[in-house]
Amino acid sequence: MNNKEFSKTPLVLAMALVLPCISSGAMAADIILAPPAGGSVTINTLPTGATGSNHVCFTSAGGSQLGQCAPDSGPTGATGATGATGPTGATGATGATGATGATGATGSTGATGTNGANGATGDTGATGATGATGATGATGDTGATGATGATGATGATGPTSHIFMARSVGDAIGYDTNLLPLGATVPVIGASFTSVEMRMPVACVANWLNAWFVQRNSQFPLDAGESVVVSLRVNDTTNVLSCTLDNSTTSANDYACGPVTSPTANLAIGDRVAINIDSTGVSLINKETANVIVSWLCVPTP
Repeated sequence: MNNKEFSKTPLVLAMALVLPCISSGAMAADIILAPPAGGSVTINTLPTGATGSNHVCFTSAGGSQLGQCAPDSGPTGATGATGATGPTGATGATGATGATGATGATGSTGATGTNGANGATGDTGATGATGATGATGATGDTGATGATGATGATGATGPTSHIFMARSVGDAIGYDTNLLPLGATVPVIGASFTSVEMRMPVACVANWLNAWFVQRNSQFPLDAGESVVVSLRVNDTTNVLSCTLDNSTTSANDYACGPVTSPTANLAIGDRVAINIDSTGVSLINKETANVIVSWLCVPTP
């Protein structure tokens, strides 16, 4: 139960005396509270939400109704002296960072600073690629001719060439035969290579073969188309250094041929050689007869 006390005004006191005497059937009548001297008027069972501490006053309309008192206010007093400054309060928490302001205008360029010290020299870089070859320069002037050098020593004397001479003693025309490569040979019809061969005593290079007719009869020169082939035959397998005697109106080969210098023939020690005469193409009707002479050189191999 909540109790609400009122100030001891005459009205309140009157109401405190009258309310207990009124029945519930006269609730619409005026309530007059007249408490005894020194007493008070108490109203029981007020709503909880109506509690408060404001005074109740008579209204200005006739002075017979209760109402909320006007605020108690007397005349404004003089301003009191300013109190001493209180202690500084604790620093409040830092507020949130404000939005970034607009970028200010660029300031003027400052003065150039002094040059810093030179840095250490860096490592040498890799060698670059070779550049393109430049254009060829102009040819310089011809230098003066140098002095003549001293005469060199005389070289060793070269090997002496060997001259071989072969001759048929008698007619060697009209058949195939072989002669000794050195000295005189009586020609024999169909004389074999082995019957007249000579073995070389030294290694040498054979060349410079010449051949000619001697002691010719009156039937010379040879008839047109006839020829006699004279060769140096080696090991009875190869004819080298061949020359041809024929009936030629434009040369002297009617009676001689040579010298033949190529191809040369490299002869080894012990090689077998002979002079081969092939005149099988000569007709014997006219009875041409002549001896044949052959010369050839052999230069020793160094």
